[in-house]
Amino acid sequence: MFAALIVIVPAAMLTELAFRPPVWVHIVLWPPVVFAFCLALLRPFKATLFALQWRHKAGQAKLED
Repeated sequence: MFAALIVIVPAAMLTELAFRPPVWVHIVLWPPVVFAFCLALLRPFKATLFALQWRHKAGQAKLED
């Protein structure tokens, strides 16, 4: 979500400065954009996490006696 907001917040700010749309346009436009962007990034980030765990042989955490 943080990566998505790095892209979306400046886009929203530029939209506001360039076009000055009413508030309802922002309310209608940006939530679906954020949702779609997060869904688009979910699969690559999950695959990267899995690959890093596999590469470093990460296992289940165990308590030592």
